[in-house]
Amino acid sequence: MAHVLAVTLMAGHLARRHGLDPVRARLAGALHDSARAWPDARLIRYVRSRRIPVPDFDFIRRNQPVLLHGPVSADVARKKFGVKDREVLSAIAKHSLGSVRMTRFEKLVYVADFLSHDRSFKDAPRLRRLAARDLDGAYRESVRQKLRFLVDRGVPIPPECVRVYNSLFPPG
Repeated sequence: MAHVLAVTLMAGHLARRHGLDPVRARLAGALHDSARAWPDARLIRYVRSRRIPVPDFDFIRRNQPVLLHGPVSADVARKKFGVKDREVLSAIAKHSLGSVRMTRFEKLVYVADFLSHDRSFKDAPRLRRLAARDLDGAYRESVRQKLRFLVDRGVPIPPECVRVYNSLFPPG
């Protein structure tokens, strides 16, 4: 619960800094992890039964089912909490994997989740300062840090995460 509150506060703060709607940002932050505590099997069943589109579903199902919590949380926000705002729902859905096409609002929620004040990794303070002045730069650095974390731990990287990284850091 502390993480959700921290993301909610960070999302509101970043929204104000970047001229986006802080009420919508806080709503996305408050609901972004609605299904985070669900067991892997429940996430998989839910995605299948609701036919929720998830990039690289089979890869994620086999390797990191917890990443399904983003799209599932968006569906829960819509069905259980009555959220109708498509961009809020999309930001919730995309916060766990990212996407090659992200609006500024979606990037804000992704960054708020990664840089909330309950996160204590080494570069967090520097990236929070960056996020306050450059949302796109903070998004790029958040994606880079997440991938580095996965590589350092020898965890299989979902193809969508690789596509996102490659779209942000093209060769040359």
